[in-house]
Amino acid sequence: MQTMMAKDICDQALRKIGVVGQGAAANGYQLQDALFNLNLIIDSWNGEGGMMFNNNYHTFNVGSIKQAYTIGPGGDFDIPMRPMALEYAAFQQQSTPPLDLPMTIVSSTEWASIQIKGIASALGSVIYMNQDWPLGQVFIWPAPAINAKVVLTLWEPLNSNLLATTIFSLPPGYARGLMLDLAMNLAPNYGKQIPGDLAATMASIKNNIVCANVEPQRLRYDVPTGPGTYNSQNDQTGRTY
Repeated sequence: MQTMMAKDICDQALRKIGVVGQGAAANGYQLQDALFNLNLIIDSWNGEGGMMFNNNYHTFNVGSIKQAYTIGPGGDFDIPMRPMALEYAAFQQQSTPPLDLPMTIVSSTEWASIQIKGIASALGSVIYMNQDWPLGQVFIWPAPAINAKVVLTLWEPLNSNLLATTIFSLPPGYARGLMLDLAMNLAPNYGKQIPGDLAATMASIKNNIVCANVEPQRLRYDVPTGPGTYNSQNDQTGRTY
């Protein structure tokens, strides 16, 4: 994992297209322009899903017959940035040791199809996260009637509000990918030609990053034993709500 300042990526990108000389640093305007574009690129990468490496595990408190929880900075589920996706969820029974019971992650359509949402229970079995901004919302069904915890695995975005002096750590491939992507975006601003092989190199780097970030899923096949439908996203059958 490589640690560097945002300014370093900006300087390298400007050198790549010949705006600043080898060993030289960007001036104030050049750095401001490069940093603005770098943050836009990171924001774009966040929207591509497979470019994110922040796949983090969290435990949050739930209860008091509360069904909806905000998630993001300052929310009920307080994390630095609103997550891009919910990958895994479990309702944690407070036993010794704690027992994680997997929850069914549903889409907005599936959540809307639950006819009676105002049901409380000691165990939440279904979870839905919407993409409101700046805070998302997490809904649990049935609403937890007792104080408990939920365990969530979340895809969290990269920081797209970098300052020139921001120091951050990147997995293999990211620093070069960001530098080359930034160089390609800055070149037209300075009347520079993009080297012919740069686009192909950038495509290869992004493909490698996506392959490294996406975890292969095992496909299981079970004959359903009860009513319900098969959800190919979470490989679950027999839903009865």
